[in-house]
Amino acid sequence: MKDIFGLRLVTDKQYAGYIIYTPSMKPWFSWIRWINPIYYSFEALFINELDGLRVDCAPPQLFPLQGGGPQGCAITGAEPGASSLMGQAWGNQALEFYKSHVWRNFGIVIALWLFCLFICIIVIERLPAAGSNKAVLLYKRGGGGKFIRASNQNGNGPKDEEEGAGQAQPNEKQSGKTDSDKAKEQVHAANT
Repeated sequence: MKDIFGLRLVTDKQYAGYIIYTPSMKPWFSWIRWINPIYYSFEALFINELDGLRVDCAPPQLFPLQGGGPQGCAITGAEPGASSLMGQAWGNQALEFYKSHVWRNFGIVIALWLFCLFICIIVIERLPAAGSNKAVLLYKRGGGGKFIRASNQNGNGPKDEEEGAGQAQPNEKQSGKTDSDKAKEQVHAANT
């Protein structure tokens, strides 16, 4: 904690990194860990690695240092008078991680993933695509553009397949002219 202008500020040691060291959290920020999926994943992986691990204490952690009686390990989770400690005991007491939470945490991570996926689906369905709107384009019956009206007046408008066998199909050529020549004539006729 730092005092600045009479205010106590939290330093980055307590609230930085992937997870927050639970015992050092302030009570008003403890809710953050419950919405963090990385916290659940890390707890499950970490306590799984510590399960069955036996750690021997080295001389800096053994007290008393000078052989004045039985030495004991001075690390959180060690039994009094023991020269080693179990990894799971250290995880339970130092980090508040428990082996019984492994499958619970797995279920919570899957549930959080499904919740975020569901929210994403709803948002994608609700938001319009870029440049689109909810308007519907309606065509006036008998309308059409000026090019279609001009081609109908000249008699070379689009043909309907259902008019009969004697009529040309819309994709067939009626004369030696190419489609681009016909289009140029239609544009010229419409402009005059």
